[in-house]
Amino acid sequence: NSKRLFLTSTGEEISLVYFRAGYSPSDFITEQDWENRLMLETSYAIKAPNLLTQLSGTKKIQQLLTDESLLSKFVPQRSIRQKLLPTFVKIYPLDDTPLGQEAKKLAMESPENFVLKPQREGGGNNIYKEDIPPFLKTLKEEDWSAYILMELINPMPTSENIIIRGQDIYKEPMLSELGIFGYVLFDDSNVYHNEYAGWLLRSKFSSSNEGGVAAGFGCVDSVVLY
Repeated sequence: NSKRLFLTSTGEEISLVYFRAGYSPSDFITEQDWENRLMLETSYAIKAPNLLTQLSGTKKIQQLLTDESLLSKFVPQRSIRQKLLPTFVKIYPLDDTPLGQEAKKLAMESPENFVLKPQREGGGNNIYKEDIPPFLKTLKEEDWSAYILMELINPMPTSENIIIRGQDIYKEPMLSELGIFGYVLFDDSNVYHNEYAGWLLRSKFSSSNEGGVAAGFGCVDSVVLY
């Protein structure tokens, strides 16, 4: 069957495809790249992530889910929504909707309160504060909709930190971000597992806008409860 994948050297069937690439436009240069992704996506192997899961993690989906009417489709219990919504910062589209028009005005008149984000991951892709207006002016306005405008989060830094990089020791205020992992196994009809699967704490200097670990802006950290 053409939907089954096999390891040529042993003849063993491949049960899981784990994507370490395929998240960036630069990963899809030729038509063959797209055909390869289609072949993997339509195979019987479990995809981590599959296309739907990958797209659900984009900034655009995050922006849409800040709208309570859309969030209610996934969180029907109003009492739970009321607990979730206050934890969201404002996230705007940059399109021709009324909310998008408001965002365009905010981006130009009060950029110091915002970060401009493309549909990318890994750090080094965002545009911050006063850099937003000149950056947008380099683009055609019709291309602005590829970005979302997000209200900046201003957490309290921690100060009792020591960072060692090579031979250098730094004692600077730090900002940390706690990420909670989960795993989900599903098909077109059923969700078989949807469970908590651990956590990751990333920290960066408070003077740095970016925080991506792989891009060299942040570091993996530990949680101290007290």
